Amino acid sequence: MLGVMLCVLAGHRDHLQTFAEADRPYIYYVDLRHVPDDERADMRATLQFTLASTSRQRVLELCTAQDTGIPGLLWLDIRNMRWNGDQVTRVFQRYPYNRRVQIRHDLFAVPRVWRADWLILELWDTTRSDARYRLLHNDADIDRDKWLAFHGDRRERDFAIGFIEGASGVTISGKRVLISDERRDWIWTTLDFIDVDERDPLEQPDNAIADWQDAAKAIHDGSEHIASLHKHSLKSGKRGILQDYFLSNAKGQRVEEGPTNLVQDRTRSFRGLAEIRLGACVTCHVAGLNFPTSDEYRLFRGDRYVKRDKQLELAAFYAPVLEKLKHTNEQYTAGVELVTGMTPEQNVAAFTGSVAWYDNDVDIDQAGRELDLPAEEVGLAIAYAAKHIDVGARLSHLSEGGRIPRSSFESNFRRLLEVVELWNTSKK
Repeated sequence: MLGVMLCVLAGHRDHLQTFAEADRPYIYYVDLRHVPDDERADMRATLQFTLASTSRQRVLELCTAQDTGIPGLLWLDIRNMRWNGDQVTRVFQRYPYNRRVQIRHDLFAVPRVWRADWLILELWDTTRSDARYRLLHNDADIDRDKWLAFHGDRRERDFAIGFIEGASGVTISGKRVLISDERRDWIWTTLDFIDVDERDPLEQPDNAIADWQDAAKAIHDGSEHIASLHKHSLKSGKRGILQDYFLSNAKGQRVEEGPTNLVQDRTRSFRGLAEIRLGACVTCHVAGLNFPTSDEYRLFRGDRYVKRDKQLELAAFYAPVLEKLKHTNEQYTAGVELVTGMTPEQNVAAFTGSVAWYDNDVDIDQAGRELDLPAEEVGLAIAYAAKHIDVGARLSHLSEGGRIPRSSFESNFRRLLEVVELWNTSKK
């Protein structure tokens, strides 16, 4: 990978010279060169989906990475992404694969080339980074009310209808309410409940729906919020939407993981764990918004509880919501195809595979792939270096056939480069 990295660095410098000097501080590069050829197309699609989903920019060509003419190297302008420069600096100074120590604390100090696989995980796994909130929302301390305001929900909400979904794809309690807003159909909310003394939360309308934003009265335990991000292509003229997600507790405070006694990620899309994290919303909402999965629906309208014998009255409210769900999902399908060229199902398969390729524990074979070296040579390099320098327990474990967490590989990557360089020098 040393040779590949030098080639990429030289290539990006040549490409950077094609921009006006005043523009160069805002031009950055995303590298897919280390990704195997048979996985690069999926990784590229997931990268474009991730970038477009982390940008307020509506024009597709401005919120996705563009070709440089160098295979596997893409570029983007952070101004077009509508990313705040200070937030970019904070996020990317943490980049673990940087080959040199950064001194200046401005845009010029940020690493110029970012690995695509690292960037994807950094923007979707909010348990490891606040990058998504910093770049999309320009706010590392965002909460539910700020998130709603960001998406244009600044007035009192007008809740149209709430459904118990029954057997949801992620809920454990089996009690989930889907909320639609009559005036803002681009924002949806689901509430998950844990049984309290076997009481049905929907039998307490005073503090189940109408007062869900009042922490003193709220009895639900977690919420998922979904908002549309509108995109259109100048080249094709086509339009569609992607989705922004937010997880909160009953008090409106941001949470990075849903409690496993409330919801679970049955796809185990992040490190094989059951905990729901923000990126799992992508794999759960394959085609956009999930339709209610049970016919045990009950309706709220103020204090009034509509019983099963009022099915006609229920249907008068139920049908429009289903139409809104259908229309939203049609727009989402169009948005995914616009950004990735894939169906929603293909997009999720690519997303899951790309996340797993980077997020799983690293063995000597994976380390070799990322260094563009045979695994056997990586092991020999570590063994040789251990005789001269302290390589650390993690790299020793790696050379002995063990696996180390991705976070440990990140923190030891610069040392591993030193190990390989020492090994190469010994052969001269």
